[in-house]
Amino acid sequence: MIGIMSDAHGNLNAFNRGLSILEDMGANSFVFLGDAVGYFPGDKVVQQLSSAGSRFVCVRGNHDEMLIERSWPKGAEPVYQLEKTAKLSDSSTEAVLKSWLEFYRLTTKSGDALFVHGGPRDPTNQYVYLNTPLEEIETDARFVFMGHTHRPFVRQTVNTLFVNVGSCGLPRDHGTLGSVCLFDPTEGTANIIRYDISDIMSNALQSGDLHADVSKLFTRQPKSYYGNFYRGKVK
Repeated sequence: MIGIMSDAHGNLNAFNRGLSILEDMGANSFVFLGDAVGYFPGDKVVQQLSSAGSRFVCVRGNHDEMLIERSWPKGAEPVYQLEKTAKLSDSSTEAVLKSWLEFYRLTTKSGDALFVHGGPRDPTNQYVYLNTPLEEIETDARFVFMGHTHRPFVRQTVNTLFVNVGSCGLPRDHGTLGSVCLFDPTEGTANIIRYDISDIMSNALQSGDLHADVSKLFTRQPKSYYGNFYRGKVK
């Protein structure tokens, strides 16, 4: 079983909770689809992934690249907090992020799997949503796993299973439900797992470290959401 995570954005506690759930569900190897930094100041997720060694294959996200290049949209710093993250970062952080892949391709018994932050056309920056015309996306991969939008879904086209794993640290659909993905490469199945991070978000709000626009995301509670809620004991 392969556990897939994306878009932690510095939220280490939510990342660790998602990782623990994937381990409980039988994942023994992992892929991180990028954006370890941004929004939550600091590089603790980067260091956690670095210390995990070969357990994780990591793909760079757009926020990771912005931190490497020290370049982000004008006026975005109060929200992104990348300059603050750079000042708080360990000396090895930039080298760790530079070592991450642009994309990762894995041959499985069920077919080739492509892992990207964005999408097949642009591995780092393409946005792929549930209502994106997926049939028009060119790829020869049997499975495509993505992040970037912070909104999870699983959708089958004629030749490809497209999976957006959502965000483990900063969901944009349901603000207090992180999401991760469990991929069975033998059976060729992928399941989105949602888990409660309301306590983590409450503590983050009280810290005062987040921009108001980011804090507003926590209050989103739609009547429905995509994925299966984790029923085990949440750590």
